[in-house]
Amino acid sequence: MSDTKKYRIGNTNEEYLLLDNCLGWSPVGYEGWSDLVFENDNFNRRPLPVMFDLADPHGELQESLVLHQVLSKDAFQLEFFGEDRSESWHRFAIVSLEAEPWGLFIIPLH
Repeated sequence: MSDTKKYRIGNTNEEYLLLDNCLGWSPVGYEGWSDLVFENDNFNRRPLPVMFDLADPHGELQESLVLHQVLSKDAFQLEFFGEDRSESWHRFAIVSLEAEPWGLFIIPLH
């Protein structure tokens, strides 16, 4: 984990930890993040929350997560845009560990 800074999303007061240690990981059983988020080719959003497993690029490590919300980087406060990583990250998910659904955090999707 290279950074564990907290961010506010939109006009809310709640702060979420942004964890980048899962960058490059993929949802198991889906062709990609879009396949997990959307139910079909018509881009109908899948009802949330959705439980899924996340695997590292080698398929060796897995985490069971719950997807609560998908958002674009535009949802972040201005402070995020001053960081180098904001230039290459565009989509994010608010997730929790399956065993701890109350502990929400953010992961970059791509």
